[in-house]
Amino acid sequence: MGGGGGLGATVKRGAFTSKEYGVAVSPRVTNDPNPPRGGGRYQIGQPYTVRGKTYVPQHDPNYQASGTASWYGSDFHGRRTANGEIFSANAITGAHPTLPLPSYVRVTNQDNGRSLIVRINDRGPYVAGRVVDLSHQAAAMLGYVNNGSANVQVQYVGAAPLEGDDTRTLMASYSGPQDFDTGNVRVASAGNRSLVGITTDFFGSLFSYADAT
Repeated sequence: MGGGGGLGATVKRGAFTSKEYGVAVSPRVTNDPNPPRGGGRYQIGQPYTVRGKTYVPQHDPNYQASGTASWYGSDFHGRRTANGEIFSANAITGAHPTLPLPSYVRVTNQDNGRSLIVRINDRGPYVAGRVVDLSHQAAAMLGYVNNGSANVQVQYVGAAPLEGDDTRTLMASYSGPQDFDTGNVRVASAGNRSLVGITTDFFGSLFSYADAT
Protein backbone atom coordinates (compact mmCIF):
# COMPACT_ATOMS: atom_id res chain seq x y z
CA MET A 1 0.00 0.00 0.00
CA GLY A 2 1.15 3.53 -0.69
CA GLY A 3 0.31 6.96 0.61
CA GLY A 4 -2.99 8.52 -0.36
CA GLY A 5 -2.48 12.12 0.71
CA GLY A 6 -4.95 13.46 3.25
CA LEU A 7 -7.19 10.43 2.74
CA GLY A 8 -4.65 8.00 4.18
CA ALA A 9 -3.30 4.83 2.60
CA THR A 10 -4.58 3.46 -0.67
CA VAL A 11 -5.10 -0.19 -1.52
CA LYS A 12 -4.69 -2.35 -4.61
CA ARG A 13 -7.54 -0.71 -6.47
CA GLY A 14 -5.61 2.54 -6.34
CA ALA A 15 -3.20 0.93 -8.81
CA PHE A 16 -6.04 0.03 -11.19
CA THR A 17 -4.88 0.06 -14.82
CA SER A 18 -6.88 -0.34 -18.02
CA LYS A 19 -4.28 -2.77 -19.38
CA GLU A 20 -4.51 -5.10 -16.40
CA TYR A 21 -8.30 -5.11 -16.00
CA GLY A 22 -9.43 -4.52 -19.57
CA VAL A 23 -11.79 -1.69 -18.60
CA ALA A 24 -11.15 2.03 -18.66
CA VAL A 25 -10.89 4.34 -15.68
CA SER A 26 -13.36 7.22 -16.06
CA PRO A 27 -11.94 10.75 -16.33
CA ARG A 28 -11.95 13.06 -13.32
CA VAL A 29 -14.76 15.61 -13.71
CA THR A 30 -14.26 17.64 -10.52
CA ASN A 31 -11.75 18.37 -7.77
CA ASP A 32 -14.46 19.43 -5.33
CA PRO A 33 -13.82 17.67 -1.98
CA ASN A 34 -17.58 17.18 -1.63
CA PRO A 35 -19.07 16.74 -5.11
CA PRO A 36 -22.86 16.61 -5.59
CA ARG A 37 -24.54 13.40 -4.43
CA GLY A 38 -26.88 11.32 -6.58
CA GLY A 39 -27.68 12.34 -10.13
CA GLY A 40 -26.83 9.04 -11.81
CA ARG A 41 -29.05 6.52 -13.55
CA TYR A 42 -30.61 3.23 -12.51
CA GLN A 43 -29.01 0.24 -14.17
CA ILE A 44 -28.44 -3.47 -13.84
CA GLY A 45 -26.46 -3.98 -17.03
CA GLN A 46 -25.40 -6.86 -19.25
CA PRO A 47 -22.94 -9.65 -18.43
CA TYR A 48 -19.31 -8.51 -18.73
CA THR A 49 -15.87 -10.04 -18.39
CA VAL A 50 -12.90 -8.69 -16.43
CA ARG A 51 -9.58 -10.53 -16.16
CA GLY A 52 -11.15 -13.65 -17.63
CA LYS A 53 -14.08 -13.81 -15.21
CA THR A 54 -17.64 -13.14 -16.35
CA TYR A 55 -19.99 -11.23 -14.06
CA VAL A 56 -23.78 -11.31 -14.48
CA PRO A 57 -25.49 -8.24 -12.98
CA GLN A 58 -28.94 -9.00 -11.56
CA HIS A 59 -31.51 -7.99 -9.00
CA ASP A 60 -31.32 -10.52 -6.18
CA PRO A 61 -33.46 -9.44 -3.18
CA ASN A 62 -32.02 -12.32 -1.14
CA TYR A 63 -28.37 -11.48 -1.87
CA GLN A 64 -26.00 -12.13 1.00
CA ALA A 65 -22.29 -12.89 0.84
CA SER A 66 -19.21 -13.03 3.03
CA GLY A 67 -15.66 -12.23 2.01
CA THR A 68 -13.11 -9.44 2.02
CA ALA A 69 -13.85 -5.72 1.76
CA SER A 70 -11.24 -3.30 0.46
CA TRP A 71 -11.48 0.49 0.10
CA TYR A 72 -10.63 3.20 -2.41
CA GLY A 73 -10.15 6.93 -2.01
CA SER A 74 -8.26 9.85 -3.53
CA ASP A 75 -7.21 8.12 -6.78
CA PHE A 76 -10.87 7.81 -7.78
CA HIS A 77 -12.28 10.94 -6.10
CA GLY A 78 -14.15 13.16 -8.57
CA ARG A 79 -14.48 10.48 -11.24
CA ARG A 80 -17.72 9.07 -12.64
CA THR A 81 -19.02 5.85 -11.16
CA ALA A 82 -20.47 3.06 -13.29
CA ASN A 83 -23.98 4.56 -13.11
CA GLY A 84 -22.90 8.15 -13.77
CA GLU A 85 -22.70 9.51 -10.22
CA ILE A 86 -19.53 11.27 -9.05
CA PHE A 87 -17.41 9.23 -6.67
CA SER A 88 -16.54 10.96 -3.41
CA ALA A 89 -14.08 9.42 -0.98
CA ASN A 90 -16.01 11.33 1.70
CA ALA A 91 -19.39 9.75 0.91
CA ILE A 92 -20.75 6.45 2.26
CA THR A 93 -20.64 4.48 -0.97
CA GLY A 94 -19.24 1.32 -2.46
CA ALA A 95 -18.70 -0.85 -5.51
CA HIS A 96 -20.16 -4.28 -6.20
CA PRO A 97 -19.77 -6.37 -9.37
CA THR A 98 -23.39 -7.47 -9.91
CA LEU A 99 -26.00 -5.69 -7.75
CA PRO A 100 -28.30 -3.03 -9.28
CA LEU A 101 -27.02 0.55 -9.26
CA PRO A 102 -27.77 2.40 -7.10
CA SER A 103 -28.79 0.12 -4.26
CA TYR A 104 -28.30 -0.21 -0.52
CA VAL A 105 -26.45 -2.99 1.25
CA ARG A 106 -25.67 -3.53 4.90
CA VAL A 107 -21.98 -4.23 5.41
CA THR A 108 -20.94 -5.79 8.72
CA ASN A 109 -17.29 -5.94 9.70
CA GLN A 110 -16.98 -9.42 11.17
CA ASP A 111 -13.64 -8.53 12.73
CA ASN A 112 -15.08 -5.88 15.07
CA GLY A 113 -18.90 -6.03 14.79
CA ARG A 114 -19.36 -2.57 13.27
CA SER A 115 -22.17 -2.36 10.72
CA LEU A 116 -23.33 0.26 8.22
CA ILE A 117 -25.72 0.63 5.28
CA VAL A 118 -23.81 1.72 2.18
CA ARG A 119 -24.93 3.11 -1.18
CA ILE A 120 -23.66 0.92 -4.03
CA ASN A 121 -23.12 3.11 -7.10
CA ASP A 122 -20.11 1.56 -8.82
CA ARG A 123 -18.71 -1.71 -10.18
CA GLY A 124 -15.84 -3.72 -8.68
CA PRO A 125 -13.80 -5.06 -6.98
CA TYR A 126 -12.25 -7.46 -9.46
CA VAL A 127 -9.97 -9.38 -7.10
CA ALA A 128 -10.58 -12.96 -5.99
CA GLY A 129 -12.18 -13.17 -2.55
CA ARG A 130 -13.28 -9.53 -2.39
CA VAL A 131 -17.03 -9.01 -2.24
CA VAL A 132 -17.23 -5.22 -1.96
CA ASP A 133 -15.04 -2.14 -2.34
CA LEU A 134 -15.97 0.77 -0.05
CA SER A 135 -15.20 4.47 -0.02
CA HIS A 136 -12.66 5.80 2.47
CA GLN A 137 -15.51 7.21 4.56
CA ALA A 138 -17.38 3.93 4.80
CA ALA A 139 -14.20 1.96 5.53
CA ALA A 140 -13.26 4.42 8.27
CA MET A 141 -16.65 4.06 9.94
CA LEU A 142 -16.28 0.28 9.79
CA GLY A 143 -12.81 0.57 11.30
CA TYR A 144 -10.51 -0.96 8.70
CA VAL A 145 -8.83 1.97 6.93
CA ASN A 146 -5.44 1.29 8.50
CA ASN A 147 -5.62 -2.45 7.83
CA GLY A 148 -6.67 -1.91 4.22
CA SER A 149 -9.21 -4.73 4.26
CA ALA A 150 -11.64 -6.55 6.53
CA ASN A 151 -13.71 -9.71 6.70
CA VAL A 152 -17.29 -8.64 6.06
CA GLN A 153 -20.81 -9.82 5.45
CA VAL A 154 -22.78 -8.00 2.75
CA GLN A 155 -26.59 -8.12 2.66
CA TYR A 156 -28.86 -6.47 0.08
CA VAL A 157 -31.30 -3.99 1.63
CA GLY A 158 -33.13 -2.40 -1.29
CA ALA A 159 -33.11 0.05 -4.17
CA ALA A 160 -31.63 3.50 -3.55
CA PRO A 161 -33.18 6.74 -4.86
CA LEU A 162 -31.44 8.43 -7.77
CA GLU A 163 -31.67 11.98 -6.49
CA GLY A 164 -30.84 13.67 -3.21
CA ASP A 165 -28.19 13.36 -0.52
CA ASP A 166 -28.72 10.25 1.62
CA THR A 167 -25.74 10.88 3.94
CA ARG A 168 -27.81 11.50 7.07
CA THR A 169 -29.84 8.37 6.44
CA LEU A 170 -26.74 6.24 5.99
CA MET A 171 -25.05 7.74 9.05
CA ALA A 172 -28.14 6.82 11.06
CA SER A 173 -27.74 3.19 10.04
CA TYR A 174 -24.38 2.86 11.77
CA SER A 175 -24.17 0.23 14.49
CA GLY A 176 -21.08 0.07 16.67
CA PRO A 177 -19.13 2.16 19.20
CA GLN A 178 -20.95 5.40 19.92
CA ASP A 179 -17.73 7.42 19.89
CA PHE A 180 -14.91 6.88 17.46
CA ASP A 181 -12.55 8.90 15.34
CA THR A 182 -10.87 7.03 12.49
CA GLY A 183 -9.16 8.83 9.64
CA ASN A 184 -11.34 11.76 8.56
CA VAL A 185 -14.56 10.35 10.05
CA ARG A 186 -16.00 11.11 13.46
CA VAL A 187 -19.25 9.88 14.94
CA ALA A 188 -20.06 11.01 18.46
CA SER A 189 -22.90 10.31 20.87
CA ALA A 190 -24.87 13.19 22.35
CA GLY A 191 -25.73 12.50 25.96
CA ASN A 192 -27.94 9.43 26.08
CA ARG A 193 -28.76 9.60 22.39
CA SER A 194 -27.30 6.91 20.14
CA LEU A 195 -27.35 6.21 16.42
CA VAL A 196 -27.73 2.53 17.11
CA GLY A 197 -31.17 2.54 18.69
CA ILE A 198 -33.05 3.83 15.66
CA THR A 199 -31.62 1.48 13.06
CA THR A 200 -34.15 -1.36 12.89
CA ASP A 201 -37.46 0.53 12.95
CA PHE A 202 -36.14 3.48 10.96
CA PHE A 203 -34.78 1.41 8.08
CA GLY A 204 -37.64 -1.07 8.18
CA SER A 205 -40.03 1.69 7.16
CA LEU A 206 -37.56 3.45 4.88
CA PHE A 207 -36.92 0.43 2.65
CA SER A 208 -40.37 -1.17 2.73
CA TYR A 209 -40.94 0.13 -0.80
CA ALA A 210 -37.73 -1.19 -2.34
CA ASP A 211 -38.76 -4.62 -3.54
CA ALA A 212 -42.34 -3.63 -4.34
CA THR A 213 -41.26 -1.41 -7.25
